Amino acid sequence: MRKPFQVCCPSGGSWTAWSTTQTCPDTCGSCAQLTYTRTCTSSPTCPCSGSSSKSVNCNLAPCQYPRTSCCGSYKAMAVSEQVICGPQPTEPIDTPSGSTICTAVSNIASGTTCPPGGQWSSWTQAVLQPNQLLVHHNIVNSLGLHVVPGMLKALVLLFVFLIRQCEDAS
Repeated sequence: MRKPFQVCCPSGGSWTAWSTTQTCPDTCGSCAQLTYTRTCTSSPTCPCSGSSSKSVNCNLAPCQYPRTSCCGSYKAMAVSEQVICGPQPTEPIDTPSGSTICTAVSNIASGTTCPPGGQWSSWTQAVLQPNQLLVHHNIVNSLGLHVVPGMLKALVLLFVFLIRQCEDAS
């Protein structure tokens, strides 16, 4: 009988750093924006939350005469010992890094979770690379853990997740 286990994921998933391939189309005044993107690198069992793109004002310094100092409703102001056109919009805060969410995954056949008297084993780190998909699938199955078909198909280079088994006292 396969036992249930827990999957622990970084809260919000794992993302690459924000990046852009664009250059700012204007030189000053907070008059233009750049689009930044990021890619979810989490495994299918640890989905990402949040947006994969964002637009950010660029070249925030006020323009020189004869141009208007700042575009739109922005005004020249001092921020952190620099003069910029602002106030700039506040970016949404991503989930704090380092936080983790763990979910008990039950044996689909029995629909059970760790029964009364059962204890969770210590955590085991599982690392999955594309060239190890089949090998890892067989190792996971030999441990008595349930893997959803197709769950190990990967589009990223590396998955890291934590698992632990329910050690039934009976």
